[in-house]
Amino acid sequence: MKILIELREKYNLSISKLVVNLNNNYGKDFRICQIWDWENGYRNVSENEIAILADYFKVSKQTFNV
Repeated sequence: MKILIELREKYNLSISKLVVNLNNNYGKDFRICQIWDWENGYRNVSENEIAILADYFKVSKQTFNV
């Protein structure tokens, strides 16, 4: 998911920092490998996860629909 990489880089976030932020802000248990898999197309992102990412980055959910 190229857009996730672009958003992370725009906000100068490593995958590990993004994981910490998401877990702390949303009470989730995301893992570094999960985010890496999303970015590299090895795992699909659920609608709920898209909603969390959209809220976190302050973009619309459609931003993540490919």
